[in-house]
Amino acid sequence: MGKSEHRRGRGQDPGNYRTWQHRLGAAQKTKALGLRVLATKRTVDGKPDYVDELGGLDFLPQMLPQVDFLVLCLASVPSTSGIIGEKELRSMKKTAYLINFTGGKAIDERLIARALKEHWIAGAAAQKWDLVLPIFSDNLRRFLAGESLRNVVDKGRGY
Repeated sequence: MGKSEHRRGRGQDPGNYRTWQHRLGAAQKTKALGLRVLATKRTVDGKPDYVDELGGLDFLPQMLPQVDFLVLCLASVPSTSGIIGEKELRSMKKTAYLINFTGGKAIDERLIARALKEHWIAGAAAQKWDLVLPIFSDNLRRFLAGESLRNVVDKGRGY
């Protein structure tokens, strides 16, 4: 992949869609890097100086097509379950990255996998992936059968 705008840093727009208390520190650090900060909050009652645009949940459809990084850090409560779906992911830039710090069900991992496979977004990171277990189970079966393993770390290459 050649040099592209979404890898440079300056001018990138991280969307912070997370609980307000957790977002404050991340938003301040993001702004200090010279990036534009967009955020949503259930109840909009004042915008800190380091947030460029702040809106309620109705701002999400307007925000998603603008962001280069969407950071999710939501409480695991019924109101956040499935809050990011196919429509939301497809509305993001193809060069955008999803960073998921939710421990709940704000977004379905299988949908993230599909979005990556079909190139709706450029990449994703998560605090934890529940989908890793099937790979482990498959590798355990392969190991016991004397077959080669999948997704083996190459220590010489460092990954």
